[in-house]
Amino acid sequence: MVEFRSSSGHGASGFLLHGRQEKTCRLPRTLGAPLTSSVSCDRRVEGDTFVIKSPGYPGQYSHNLECQFTVVRGQPSHCGVQLLVETFIVEDGSCMFDYLEVQGQRLCGQLSPGFTR
Repeated sequence: MVEFRSSSGHGASGFLLHGRQEKTCRLPRTLGAPLTSSVSCDRRVEGDTFVIKSPGYPGQYSHNLECQFTVVRGQPSHCGVQLLVETFIVEDGSCMFDYLEVQGQRLCGQLSPGFTR
């Protein structure tokens, strides 16, 4: 599960990520409880490869978002997801207000194209 949140008063260009499902994972993974989105931006992602982008991309994303991107397992042998950054500009700082959370790790600020998680 990939989650994106933005607070009031903050905003940036957003993100565009390319993903693919993986057959080899380093550690067993568990998913947290699903979010209740305050804005209709939740999305189910299917397929061995996919794209995840912030709402409104390439424009700025809105304030007060809680978006959940649920990646549907394509095959029983898939155990994880790899994300590759094409563009990522989200509020700088402590990742308290605007961030993308992947498996419990928050990403914020500006990430270089080609960064993977």
